[in-house]
Amino acid sequence: MKIYEKILNGVLCGQFATQYSHLNKIIDGQYLFDCSGFVEKCLAENGFKRALAEIRSVLKKHSYIKQNRFYCQDFYKLIVQEPRYWKFLAVNNPQLAPGDILIVIFPNSNGHCMFIDNVLEMTKSKIALRVVDSTQFPHKNDTRCNGQTGIGAGEVLIEYDSNNQAYYNSLHPGKDKRPVKIYFVRPIK
Repeated sequence: MKIYEKILNGVLCGQFATQYSHLNKIIDGQYLFDCSGFVEKCLAENGFKRALAEIRSVLKKHSYIKQNRFYCQDFYKLIVQEPRYWKFLAVNNPQLAPGDILIVIFPNSNGHCMFIDNVLEMTKSKIALRVVDSTQFPHKNDTRCNGQTGIGAGEVLIEYDSNNQAYYNSLHPGKDKRPVKIYFVRPIK
């Protein structure tokens, strides 16, 4: 079973509700998670405890992080500092697989992290993916509808220009593609 599949199926089958929230808790059966909280929850439930323990160890060592959890913009930095249980994958890697994590770092802003569910298209200039995440901005062909936020699945597009600059497009109406830094990582048990 894919890392995120059990939780996503529970949402899609109506077993529990979900909403995008920085609480990162389950309250009265409702999953209230942001993107990094959802990734952390899935990793914890699927036995990636060493990788999470390393992240928490780094969090405790550094005063720039005030809470005992990771935020997306810190996720990449933390993995680089403690890489034993993480594998970085090259951009345009044909080995991308369901359960790999896409980290998008926006300039002068927060980032976003999500699980890759399926590679829809991969060329030298673009990668189209179906992703599973927790977000307040649903993607193209999204399972979240009618203003719903939280855990769901949808499509995103990463494009590269001739200088190899990456651009992220959530394919959400009203959201333009933005220059970003892209990282693909695979947790290792």
